[in-house]
Amino acid sequence: MSVVTRIGLALAAVGVLVACSMPMMEKGNQLEVSVREYLQRLRWKDYYGAAAFMKEEHREDFLKRIKAVDGLNLVNVTLVHMERGANQEEFQTVVVIEYYILPSLALKEKELRQKWVIVRPESWGSMAAWMIDSPFPGFP
Repeated sequence: MSVVTRIGLALAAVGVLVACSMPMMEKGNQLEVSVREYLQRLRWKDYYGAAAFMKEEHREDFLKRIKAVDGLNLVNVTLVHMERGANQEEFQTVVVIEYYILPSLALKEKELRQKWVIVRPESWGSMAAWMIDSPFPGFP
């Protein structure tokens, strides 16, 4: 058997293994991508982008609370913990937000606990997305 044939067979075997494992990993990967994107939106003060990861009933309240704090500067947003909730379509996250509010330069921390759930709006067809199903707490 030639080297090229062996490499081809090895690549085919790897492809089959990856393809078989993808359906099992899909929900977890989607959640991880959604959480990381959400945290990045918060970190960069893209509050409308962050609100897009929240269920509709929590968006306006989040935007109102976050905009009400004049001089808010987020320094760091770190995912500390993520665990499965009551079922496979629910996860709890714990995030630590480091921030300061001008004119003070005192760095403060806030722990943010949020529940993520899979949402399947009828208008999306068979597509589903992970979204936050808990209100965003206010700053100090």
